[in-house]
Amino acid sequence: MSSIIGRYELIKHGTYNINGDYTSTSNEFSGNLIYATDRSLSVLILFKTEPKDALKDLLAYTGQFVVKGSQVEHHIKISNQVHRQNTTEIREFAFNGYELTLKCKLNNGHMFEAIWMKINAT
Repeated sequence: MSSIIGRYELIKHGTYNINGDYTSTSNEFSGNLIYATDRSLSVLILFKTEPKDALKDLLAYTGQFVVKGSQVEHHIKISNQVHRQNTTEIREFAFNGYELTLKCKLNNGHMFEAIWMKINAT
């Protein structure tokens, strides 16, 4: 678990279709992810530089996380998206230097991917 602990900035966010073609979620996104030593987590992603609709332009949630091998479970307690509250979302994770890649398969067969850069990595 200790390797995932830290603060991250979002550098890439999108999906791959079943043919492997990538589509970015937004060209204006910014985000932060925190995995804390007490196993709490916080995610905040703005999909536009000047959000107008919090349900469409913002993703925010908090809760606890558990690492199991190459997977991290996000046990979401509070979210601006009500359907995510009190749910568990499982992500495959991998490191490439200070970059953390999170992936999960979507119901339509596409693959979601978010790449995060560790802040103040030493």
